Amino acid sequence: MPHQQFSIHHDTQPFAVIDIGSNSVRLVVYHDRARVPVPVFNEKYFCALGRGVAATGRLNPEGKAEAEAAMARFAALVQRLKVREIHGVATAAIRSASDGPAFIAEINRRHGFDIEVIDGTTEATLAAQGIQSAFYRPDGLVADLGGGSLELARLCEGEISQQQSLGFGSLALDGVAADAKSIRSLIKDHRSLPIPRADTLYAIGGSFRNLAKHHVVAREYPLGLIHGYRISLRQLSALIRRLEPLSPDEIAALPGVSAKRADSMLATGILLRELMRAADADQVVFSVSGIREGLAYRQLSERAQARDPLLASAYDLGMLAGRSGAYAEELYAWTQPLFADDTPERQRLRRALCTIGEIAWTIDPVYRAEWAWDRVIHSAIKGLTHHERLILALGLYHRYSSRWKHDDRLIRFVTDEQQQWAQRAGLAMNLAFQLSAGRAGNLNHFELAVKKGTLTLTHDKAAAPLMTSLVEKKLAALQEVVG
Repeated sequence: MPHQQFSIHHDTQPFAVIDIGSNSVRLVVYHDRARVPVPVFNEKYFCALGRGVAATGRLNPEGKAEAEAAMARFAALVQRLKVREIHGVATAAIRSASDGPAFIAEINRRHGFDIEVIDGTTEATLAAQGIQSAFYRPDGLVADLGGGSLELARLCEGEISQQQSLGFGSLALDGVAADAKSIRSLIKDHRSLPIPRADTLYAIGGSFRNLAKHHVVAREYPLGLIHGYRISLRQLSALIRRLEPLSPDEIAALPGVSAKRADSMLATGILLRELMRAADADQVVFSVSGIREGLAYRQLSERAQARDPLLASAYDLGMLAGRSGAYAEELYAWTQPLFADDTPERQRLRRALCTIGEIAWTIDPVYRAEWAWDRVIHSAIKGLTHHERLILALGLYHRYSSRWKHDDRLIRFVTDEQQQWAQRAGLAMNLAFQLSAGRAGNLNHFELAVKKGTLTLTHDKAAAPLMTSLVEKKLAALQEVVG
């Protein structure tokens, strides 16, 4: 398989996505039509349009007024941000309410939008595309719990299938008995297809993420990230057992719990567990990417969609720091003798690391290592697991510091072998910088080789003046982690 290129041409125009859901309405403006677009503006209003739809058949009147005000604000914002491309979708509450289509038609007429009322199959497909946009080769059952519906889709080898929309969402869970039998009956009554089998379930939606956020805070997880956070079926069952004896007020007081989701948190946990059991899934992965990201992903060409999300977002991050991708290509090839036994997974990590290796060049040297670590940990880089993010951050830390001087708790999930790999990668990048000043076209004067654990650096005649005691010191440091 040919290696992934570090760059690809794409447009440089911001675009917007408007999502009118059963619980909330949201505007997201993205920086570019890119493989992993970066939100430059993101605003949400809780309008609860779907509250009462099941009983009255009509949208919540108060929610309609709030949504209309939000749409007027969104229209003014996209005009001021000079956004010319706007994509919009309306989901379960709008398609279920008798006055939903007319409500959207009036918004479109008044503000010049082209918001589409999508059916459940399309919504499930967009949710799966949101997972494709943010994960590397995802394979599993996608479950998107919105306010008015639950969308399911099977994602395997880039193909989306078995899409279905179950006609209940988080709003309905407030009125359902929080026990397994009731939740199983709810699923059975609303599903149109069997639940697909999958080892992994990808969970989308604020109610699902509320479970993850509590779990992250309660266990003092060092990353604090929700996207990509994984828990096993066993861990989820243990969490449910802790919630079962608690009142809604007691649940609301738990660390990391959103008060407005406390009433349905236990039922949401049981729903997630029953979906996992039905799919025979042994883990759930939580995602902040859903139908909005899927809608953005759908606008891309097949070539752009096929890019590795990690390498694409790493390239954009490197370019934001003003560094060219050409040096990254040379750096990756130049350091290859040190990593001859790397797995494909490690190879893509090192490609990403080479791409972002110089992003801290504008930071005071005293703070570069810790800043680089934090930048990777908290960045919007997609397409990697939490474990891989830690290794990537550690490698970039060692680009600027030979020894780990940060909090040891931050790397307690990283094995000794992984720490050594990251240190070797970082020190090799540091040495390369001393020889090339981080500019393309300079590393070809030098050659690294490793034989029986001994590292050698040779150079041509033109590069002799660059071989100083500082370079020898960098080479000796690298030798320590190679031998």
